[in-house]
Order: sequence, then structure tokens, then C-alpha cells
Amino acid sequence: MIVAWVGFASIGIITARYLKPLWLSHSLFGVRIWFAIHRSSMLAALIFVCIGAICIFLHVDGFVFVCVFFCVNFHSKNMDFIKYSD
Repeated sequence: MIVAWVGFASIGIITARYLKPLWLSHSLFGVRIWFAIHRSSMLAALIFVCIGAICIFLHVDGFVFVCVFFCVNFHSKNMDFIKYSD
């Protein structure tokens, strides 16, 4: 995910912001070159973010719901009748 956000997303943002005036008469596959670079780098960022999220879920063996604040307060105040066995 770091490669996606620091690398590809930054290239896409900088390309869209600063490279529009360059290559005015050139095009790549029917679109201007700055837009082709922007689109491909943002697509690469999306792919790397998805791969990173999948790797995180595989590392922790799936989605694990951890209730920290609300569940502790909810169980301690409203569910005193439940006995937890050790």
C-alpha cells in the first residue's frame, strides 16, 4: 500500500496538476499523454491498494471483528446477567 500511495498516486496527482500544458499536440490511444499517464498510475495505485488489503486479510486469517470500546461498555452495563466462564 505504501508503494501505491507514495508512488503511483503521487505520480498521478502530479501528472494531472502540472503536466497538462505539456505535449499539447501529442496523444496516446486517442487521449492526451498527461491523462494516459494519470489514468494508468491511478489504476496501478488502485490495484496495489487492493492487493495490499488482500495481503492484510490473509495475514490475519480473515476479517477479525474486535470490539474495543462499545462492546466492553455495553456488556458491562446492560448484560450483567450473562456469566462468562473462565
